[in-house]
Amino acid sequence: MKKKIIISAGGTGGHLFPAIALAQQLDQADLLFIGGGLSTNRYFNQDAFAFEEVSCGSFVSKKPWHLISSACRITQGIAQSYLLLRRHRPDLVVGFGSFYGFPPLVAATALGIPTILYAADVIPGKVLRLMSSLATVTGLHFASTASRLRGRSAVVGMPLRQELRQDQREPAAARQHYGLSEETTTLLIFGGSQGALALNTLIEQAIPSLVNQMDMPFQVIHLTGNEGIVTPLREAYRHHGIQCHVVPFEQRMGIAWSAADLALCRSGAGTVAEIQAFGVPAILVPYPYSADAHQEYNADAMEMQGGAQKLLQSSLTPEILSATLVRLLGDRDGSRARMKVALQQQGMDSPSLTLADLVWQTLNCAKSHE
Repeated sequence: MKKKIIISAGGTGGHLFPAIALAQQLDQADLLFIGGGLSTNRYFNQDAFAFEEVSCGSFVSKKPWHLISSACRITQGIAQSYLLLRRHRPDLVVGFGSFYGFPPLVAATALGIPTILYAADVIPGKVLRLMSSLATVTGLHFASTASRLRGRSAVVGMPLRQELRQDQREPAAARQHYGLSEETTTLLIFGGSQGALALNTLIEQAIPSLVNQMDMPFQVIHLTGNEGIVTPLREAYRHHGIQCHVVPFEQRMGIAWSAADLALCRSGAGTVAEIQAFGVPAILVPYPYSADAHQEYNADAMEMQGGAQKLLQSSLTPEILSATLVRLLGDRDGSRARMKVALQQQGMDSPSLTLADLVWQTLNCAKSHE
């Protein structure tokens, strides 16, 4: 009989993408997603997985009315999750840390159902910190996260969606896919699943200086996260003689990563994992308003490991960005080459245990104790 596994997740792509990747790796199990807002979430394919929605709420706002409203929604979500879990009788619940998936974790704990948590960032969020002592085990992307959680943990890396690997190809073929030169050094720019207005503005302002300082050709793949800025950016690149592919979003990120020699991006956990998987050196500009500054800690970890350079948005100017891009795109001092080697080493040092392995181990251990 198939094992029944509940995946508790929702919210941003950073939370949903590893949950989806795990689900793809657990195709021998009977899976059900439970969380808030799944029916309207653009990162969740409602046709690919069975799912149930529950009420949820967060305590981001300090306004009394918002706190009371959130508490009511969370209580309702826990009650809904309790009934769902009683009906489905899962063998295991796997939670990915956002407040969208908090109610099912509380209900699972109350029912004595084993739970696995997954911490994608160096700094775990509030839900993970609260629930880690009650979980059977927490899977970690970064080893240093263990000191910030309670209970048992294991380093498992980041599960990646099947389509990323399926779209991986040779750089020349990937660039040809975008109508770009097969041999020209290629810069990939994007702001993660939520886009990045600040990065779009900075790069647009930096283009003239960048072109003046570069003594070699380069081309750009720019994912703006915003339809309104596509045409102005495309025109700015072309006005300065830069080949480009500018679109709001890219569903097939495996092709974009395959085409890139250097990336300019945020430092969410999903982005960091893809940098590691595809071995693309990066300039990381942490999103300054991320919870608990977790993106800054992710960028610090990548910089310490040698695969990226961190630039803080608060002190980043078009001139600084231009100078950094000139140095790394041109690679006259070998910095980009050293980053590439460091990322290759990270790949060789990746943990042998995956999150899917941890799930099956936990299920087998639970069975042996029955």
